[in-house]
Amino acid sequence: MPAVLTQPWENHVNDEIIPAVPHIDFEMDKDKVYVNGVLVLADYFEDYFGGMAFYRKAENFSPTLILAGKNPIHIYLAQMEDGKKLCIVEQKPDIE
Repeated sequence: MPAVLTQPWENHVNDEIIPAVPHIDFEMDKDKVYVNGVLVLADYFEDYFGGMAFYRKAENFSPTLILAGKNPIHIYLAQMEDGKKLCIVEQKPDIE
């Protein structure tokens, strides 16, 4: 089991500060999720020990991708006119 990460930063959803990463569901065949510019196939994401994890239900609930850096996570969500969701997630690397 990974160590619990402390969270000395603030996360953002559409520029609103939130205390933790929310659970958000997607329809993988319709919705688009981009993480730092890369298209990620995920059914949902949620908080993961103070970071953020992306999951595919077919993968037996093991995370497909984990963001566990120390920098803030910025989540941008939009509902398109055709009903599809667009989600853009950004986290700068911890490299200084």
